[in-house]
Amino acid sequence: MNKIEDNIQEVTLWNVPLPAPAEVMVLDRRTWKRFVWKNICIYAATNVFFNSVVPYHSFEQPEAVSLFQGTYCIARFLLPLAFFIPLLVTIDTSNKIRTLFRKKVAGFSLPEQFRFKQFLWKQSLLNACLTFLLTLCVMAVLQFAMPAGYTYNGFWVSGLMGIYAGAVALYFMHRTIGQLRAAAVIRVGG
Repeated sequence: MNKIEDNIQEVTLWNVPLPAPAEVMVLDRRTWKRFVWKNICIYAATNVFFNSVVPYHSFEQPEAVSLFQGTYCIARFLLPLAFFIPLLVTIDTSNKIRTLFRKKVAGFSLPEQFRFKQFLWKQSLLNACLTFLLTLCVMAVLQFAMPAGYTYNGFWVSGLMGIYAGAVALYFMHRTIGQLRAAAVIRVGG
């Protein structure tokens, strides 16, 4: 046996035998960090920009925006944001990680019996529904806590929506990577 085969440790959740050492190349830290930072920049920048600029320019009266009342209220932008961002970020991140698995450069791979599509839809819908319900609950508490007819400044609300969208995107990107790594067969080379 050569030196690399002696230093490989097997870690798995399902006790599945690992492929031969020549089948998996370990991704170096620099490439992995570049992959993560590139996705952080893409998700954060686009979500912060579009989810703050579009609502601000859509508000009829930016100085007085209500939470649920009116045609262009905060809920019209925030509730779809809370559903679709976790859904799409989970799907996109999972597919990008799966591509790394298929290229066999991730340093870990999914077991043979792992059902990727089931994982993908279960996690993405669960993330989307939980974020939507949590956001709706917070908005309902705000609606009942504020005096009747209270309005918000559209400039600040749109800025907060952009920051919220960026934070949700980054959280679910990291959560998806963590879940896939936990489900994967990890190979640590010496």
